[in-house]
Amino acid sequence: MSKGIGKQHFAEAWEGLTAPLVHSGKVRAPAPNTLIFVVVQRCNSRCNMCYIWENKNPPEVSVEQIREVFQRDREDFQCLQRLSITGGEPSLRSDLPELVQAVLAGTPNVKALRLATHGMTPDRNLQMIQRVWEVARPAGVKQFTVQVSLDGIGEIHDRIRGIKGGGDRVQETVRRLVEMRRADPALGVHISTVVQPINRDNMTDLQALARSLNVPIVFSPIVTSGDYYNNDSIAPSLSLTGDPVAQQSFSQLAEKTPGNLKFYYRDMAGMLDGAPRSRICMMGYHSMVLEADGDVHACVNSEGLSFGNLLTERFRDLWWGEHAEELRRKLHMDYCPTCPSMCYGSRPVSVGEVFTLAIDKLAGLTRIAPDSVLNGNESVTDAV
Repeated sequence: MSKGIGKQHFAEAWEGLTAPLVHSGKVRAPAPNTLIFVVVQRCNSRCNMCYIWENKNPPEVSVEQIREVFQRDREDFQCLQRLSITGGEPSLRSDLPELVQAVLAGTPNVKALRLATHGMTPDRNLQMIQRVWEVARPAGVKQFTVQVSLDGIGEIHDRIRGIKGGGDRVQETVRRLVEMRRADPALGVHISTVVQPINRDNMTDLQALARSLNVPIVFSPIVTSGDYYNNDSIAPSLSLTGDPVAQQSFSQLAEKTPGNLKFYYRDMAGMLDGAPRSRICMMGYHSMVLEADGDVHACVNSEGLSFGNLLTERFRDLWWGEHAEELRRKLHMDYCPTCPSMCYGSRPVSVGEVFTLAIDKLAGLTRIAPDSVLNGNESVTDAV
């Protein structure tokens, strides 16, 4: 990788330099450059920290509805450069390729695509990934990254995800994706781990596995939410706050991780020690979430704060209306201070961080993982 600073880094730096001003509400909210699309609120795992799998027949927008929305607001969606697909488990939608195609038809400047999956059904997952790539590449996507959730080695992953043999199947999925990557450099793969008491001693082993596969790995503490994960009733059993081992692990990650993620890990170490979140989050400004029912949110961890629904309202009216500004202020006060989610966590959000990253870049230190923009207990991240 070149040591020079390219267009992407200048754009990232500008976002970081202006983030405090935008976040304060002193200037108009920018148009988002990243769309996180929650295509399904169903899942076929049985995770101990997320109860989306208990949803029965949740509403899901159709391909035709999405096509209509993105053609109607095509002019507004010129701003979008990145698309992240998440759930639930996206591969459960048999029409996922058509759904992605419908979005891309109305977002001509999207060049980076990311898909999050639990990876526990290798044949189904790989088939769906190939089908999505077959429609995304002709639509102009240059980079397709698959994010696979792996929360432990062997039995530990199985206990967390509630599927016997699931951890081994996830590793099979990752290895097969690595083989695909060798033949297609435009295809990326990385591992995402949600840290909780059951697996916090397994982080070193997971890092070793990721290194052996030459795959980036990112860690984030568990997120509790009554609106999205429906896990707030068991929050005490999932929490790492006050856990010295977890604090030390995230502190070490902050020290050893070059690039953007060091800022997020440093903040998480402080939060696990009882401090409020110190870094501002630009979800709801540079990034947006589209839910499976058409609702628009700043992030999945603020499901109670809907900007409105794209099936009945224009995007520009939702994003820049008075209601939107009120929601952003409420988000800052009531949600962000206690949220450990990686949502946008590794993008620079201050002058100091921008300069630190510039020095790292000039010194030849590159990111060991893609920039993150979402999402709680799946840690969905933003394609680069």
